[in-house]
Order: sequence, then C-alpha cells, then structure tokens
Amino acid sequence: MQTAHQEIDELAVQFSLGKAEASERFEDIKRDLQIKSKEWKLSWENLSTEANLILQQKIDELQLKLALGKADAAEIYQAQKKGILQSFAEFESKVKANEELNEYYAEIKAEVEKLKLKLEYLT
Repeated sequence: MQTAHQEIDELAVQFSLGKAEASERFEDIKRDLQIKSKEWKLSWENLSTEANLILQQKIDELQLKLALGKADAAEIYQAQKKGILQSFAEFESKVKANEELNEYYAEIKAEVEKLKLKLEYLT
C-alpha cells in the first residue's frame, strides 16, 4: 500500500506540471495495468477451466480497453477512463462471485482502488 501511495503522490506532482504530462501519465497507467493483467493471466493458469475462462474473458476485455489509442483530448480520456473502470468493476465482480477465485479478490480490489485514486488525480 505504501507503493500505491507513493505512485499517487508522484501522479499528483505530474498533474501539477501540466496536461501533457497528465496525458503521458495516463498512458503509463494503462501500460502498467496491461503488464499486471498479463501477470494475472500467467499466475492463474492452474485454476479450473471455469474459473480460468471467467478470468481470461474479463482480462481480455480489460486489455482491449487498455489498448485503445492515446487519450489526447478530454473527451477521449473520459471515455477511456469510464471504459477501464467499468471493465475493472466487472472483473472484480466476477472474481468476488466465484468461490475458487476468492483468494485473489483482495489483490484485485487493491488494484481497483489504486487505479481509481490514480485516475482521480488526472481529472
């Protein structure tokens, strides 16, 4: 959690430097989430077929949202932000609803909260 707090503090400084830096920081956040979601895919391969299918589908949806073009304009940023948060919320919900995935819920929840805080600094 201390790392998350440090990242958020750095984000606040970046945002204060200007919109161009904020746009770049948003792209950095998206890249970090892509990396994290790929790590989750690899680390959860040993799950049952049903649980793995749920995760694969939701992670793929999230990765599609993260792969969208650069958010240069405020409208594009807002649309991407909304899509990413919605996708993450659905992902979190699926993890919480599946008994086999419950042990991963805390990690997912922490990432969702960290993402929300980071995105709040950019708006």
